[in-house]
Amino acid sequence: MRIRYCGLWLLAATLILAPVNRARGQEFDELVKRLPRGANSIVLLNVDKILASPIAVREKWQTKHEQAYASGLSVLPPDAKQAVFASNLNFEQMSPEWESVVMRLNGEADLSSLAKSSGGTQETIGKYRVLNLPTNAFAVQFSSDVVGAMTPVDRQSAGRWIRQTDAPSGTSLTQYLTEAFGYANNLGTPIIMAIDLQDVDTPEQVLALLKASDRFKGRPESELVQLATELAGIRGLTLGITLADTVFGKVKVDFSDDIDVTPDLAKAMLLHALSKRGAMIKELENWKPNVSGRQVTLEGDLTASGLRRIFSLFDRPPSFKKPPVPTATTPAVSDDRAKLYAAQNYFNRVTDYVKDLRSNSYDANTMGSVAMWYDSYARKIGQLPVVGVDPELVNYSRQISGLMRQASAAIKNANYQKGVRQANVQPQYVTNTWGVTYGYSYGWDGYGGPVGASGTYTTRDYQAENDEKTAIRSEETANAGMSSAQCMQLIDQDTAAIRQRMSVKYKENF
Repeated sequence: MRIRYCGLWLLAATLILAPVNRARGQEFDELVKRLPRGANSIVLLNVDKILASPIAVREKWQTKHEQAYASGLSVLPPDAKQAVFASNLNFEQMSPEWESVVMRLNGEADLSSLAKSSGGTQETIGKYRVLNLPTNAFAVQFSSDVVGAMTPVDRQSAGRWIRQTDAPSGTSLTQYLTEAFGYANNLGTPIIMAIDLQDVDTPEQVLALLKASDRFKGRPESELVQLATELAGIRGLTLGITLADTVFGKVKVDFSDDIDVTPDLAKAMLLHALSKRGAMIKELENWKPNVSGRQVTLEGDLTASGLRRIFSLFDRPPSFKKPPVPTATTPAVSDDRAKLYAAQNYFNRVTDYVKDLRSNSYDANTMGSVAMWYDSYARKIGQLPVVGVDPELVNYSRQISGLMRQASAAIKNANYQKGVRQANVQPQYVTNTWGVTYGYSYGWDGYGGPVGASGTYTTRDYQAENDEKTAIRSEETANAGMSSAQCMQLIDQDTAAIRQRMSVKYKENF
């Protein structure tokens, strides 16, 4: 089990006033206490509040929770009430060194069922029941309805984490993440994502990034130095999502001191940073920016696709739910129909991810984001449950995941080649001539010519160099788009072929 989380972004100061079973201020207290120490990013999800929202009631999300979990619209299994994800991101490689999740369930946890479905081994560490999973992860049952998981972790490290959570030392979060925790725990925002970015970059590093960006070319050096100093004082980023009649999101970026930029420039900087980090979502381009003191914000509506993309950035924990007890009133389903339902559901989940990827467009600023989505969706397809699924469909999904990773690799390689080729662009010069005429001379025959001086000099042709770099960027972007289009064409061919075979096999359209 892997619990991957985008980390790199976001937070908000929005809230929703929806009725829940627990008193406000108690939903996440115990869950946060059980997190491993040293996290620099967290995600807090309150399913009770999400399902009580107007849009959830109107669209009957409660009855669709299991389908939403299977399709990726919900990151939590149907038995979860609240959850906190935490990770420690390595900002050099933009990957987590470790990831964890702690959940409160709506019933008693069942480690035995999870052990059977995952191939894990039940053990004990101290006074707690744990599950040693075959994917370099441990799951632990802290109480009847509170469970946690961590990866990658060995048994000794898992033991240290578990025992540390019993120590009466208060929250294990940094100051910035504690503030984010307050939005969910005290104000009631149902979905919060936050990352602590304090002391990550120096002003010199930020200045180098600004100079390398096309968005800031031609700006005075003094302006860039001042901006870099302000940006290096970043404390963190947070995303808050609320649900009323629509899904609404707000990104909040916090700085140590007041930041002197226009809203449009602040938006351009934020979108540029997210794109370069591979965390761009299309809806953000239409969100409204604002700058106030030490904060930059973006806010706007989220589509179901945008919400799915956010949740796709980290992996879902397994379900600890006990299997239902068969009853005499439960309608019987034949083996053939059960196989058909499993096959159709699995096929629809895979094709949903494929359809979602088609909304991406290619340009020089979004190549990294597109590659990340390919990787993320390939991983999500690989995590879909395969118990009872037709082996042909499982093989098809592996081929689709492989093609998605191939497309991602092509885009990443193009991005790398673009950087190498642009760095190797040689200085170009223009030769100019000059001349000065002092007067004219005349010979004995009455003819003569001008008298003066002349010479040549060279100047650096920055425009020509920039034109060559632009051509390189366009060429590599086109190469990436072509490779990705070819992979998508193969995906379409494989999908059409498996659809036909499954329809013939099960005598029902897929």
